[in-house]
Amino acid sequence: MKKTFRTLSAIVLSAALLGTAVAVPVMAADVAVPIQNAPNDRGNHSYYAFRIFQAELADIGGTQQFINIAWDDAYVNGDAILTALKAKTIFGTGEANLFKDCSSAADVANVLESFAVDSAQAFAFAEVVSANLKGKTEPTETGFLGQKVGDNTNKIPGPGYYIVKDYISGSLDSTGSQYAYSDYILRVVTDSDLAKINAKTEVPTLDKNIQESTKVKTNPPGVGDSLNFVLESAVPDRTYYNEYFFIISDDLCDGFTFNDDVAITIGTKTLERDTDFEVKHPNASDPDDFQIVFLDFYESYNTAAYKGKPITVTYSATLNENAEIGETGNPNTVNLTFSNNPTFDYQGEDEPTDEEKTKDNVLGVTPDSTTKTFTSGLKLQKVDERTGLPLAGAKFTISGAGVKTVLINNEVYRPGTGATATYYMLKDGTFTKTEPTAETQDSYDSTTIKYEKINEITKTTAAEPVNLSAYSDSDGVISFKGLKAGTYTIHEDKAPEGYNPAADIVITLTGTTVDDTLTCTWSATKDSAPSGALTADDDGPFKDLFKFDVQNNKGIILPGTGGIGTTIFYVVGVLFIAGGAVLLISKKRMNIKEK
Repeated sequence: MKKTFRTLSAIVLSAALLGTAVAVPVMAADVAVPIQNAPNDRGNHSYYAFRIFQAELADIGGTQQFINIAWDDAYVNGDAILTALKAKTIFGTGEANLFKDCSSAADVANVLESFAVDSAQAFAFAEVVSANLKGKTEPTETGFLGQKVGDNTNKIPGPGYYIVKDYISGSLDSTGSQYAYSDYILRVVTDSDLAKINAKTEVPTLDKNIQESTKVKTNPPGVGDSLNFVLESAVPDRTYYNEYFFIISDDLCDGFTFNDDVAITIGTKTLERDTDFEVKHPNASDPDDFQIVFLDFYESYNTAAYKGKPITVTYSATLNENAEIGETGNPNTVNLTFSNNPTFDYQGEDEPTDEEKTKDNVLGVTPDSTTKTFTSGLKLQKVDERTGLPLAGAKFTISGAGVKTVLINNEVYRPGTGATATYYMLKDGTFTKTEPTAETQDSYDSTTIKYEKINEITKTTAAEPVNLSAYSDSDGVISFKGLKAGTYTIHEDKAPEGYNPAADIVITLTGTTVDDTLTCTWSATKDSAPSGALTADDDGPFKDLFKFDVQNNKGIILPGTGGIGTTIFYVVGVLFIAGGAVLLISKKRMNIKEK
């Protein structure tokens, strides 16, 4: 592909080329060439200058200009540069070559003056010079002649025309490679320190957030909730590249199911899937991890109209049955792979070749941008009020806080009528596929209602109704996992045999998140009273679930035959009947006597 334009500072020609003005020599001191790294760059840059042309300074008509321009033989091979310039087709072929009549450094300088700033010819010249430096080309090698620059303490030997090259020794960020090499910098140096020079590169960034009413890094939803994620970057300046890769890698943790609904805009343009970008799943064993590969990114957006335009990526994912409960959280990370060496001749198109993937210093990677989602849960234990012993067979229903899906005892079942509805609910807190019989029907919650087991919670299944009721198991326990922050009502539908149902219990879950630290502190209160604060299990199968007991009283049972309690009722009843009969007879006798 065609190389893009490079910046070339105009060079001032020798007095002989400028006319008959008198040249007054100017004393030149060593000068500094400070370099400003690109924003967001985390690389350890070392800039080294090589003098292409050496010259003397002269005051010609009140202007400092160069005289006696010559190749600096300490740094460059002038003859090899001339040969390469005459052979490079970008400067023309045969008699049309711009350097065909050049035989000296001054001749080359004269041609350079005609090159436009940011021209492809200026870049081509820098490439030729870089390929024909003398000595070793790495700062760590013996014989390296480059002069270190980059701040005001490192000086170069004097006036002339310099090429500055960037050498990166590593990344400041141990978890990423968010840096990019600067393209070759060409500079005229006279007798005074230069102003800060910007490195000729740009380093993209990528940020990930959860889109709620505002963008946040942390949130406390419930299992079954679909979260909207937003990734943000911007179109980088790719002036100095021949190809530019822009690949987003998103790592969803096991607690999320990717809904495969990626949408992208660049500025006001909406990109089309499979035309402008592809969504790929490089890890077959984890289909919820994905990559977004921008297609024809270099060609399509390499204009001034797109430079710096915002890139916005949105998609959703559903919190599923594998979500971590409590303060551990469910992290999701994203990073961006990008071309980072404008002096490298990339061979890949939308993606790097296998060789480029393993080659040093051709690809940059931004540090991970992370969001974290938290969810909570409850552990209910049914106990006898007097003995404290667990009670099995109590049926409870949980409702409130916009519940979509609750993991009851780690599983989810929903009523169904199709071929997949093969389970029955039992009164011991479990489900079975075994058909009820006349002998076993009393152990079933219902012999007619069947359930379907949900093995994976997705955006589709989460939107459908699920069973939110269950029985306490042999330990008297029911667990409700995957709850969001909010208020819940626990209602006892059916008490164990011989017991009275308990009153409704109201539980309030609060999740306090902190974006800066990606943390969430959970708390729970019973019946909305501060004194009813709940504690969570520290370990075991109910770790991080807020626990509480539901107590049941036995029903009132009157004593049976032979007990004094019922006998006295019988005696009193007989006495009342006898007394009534005596009164009735006495009254009749009195009426007869009166007549």
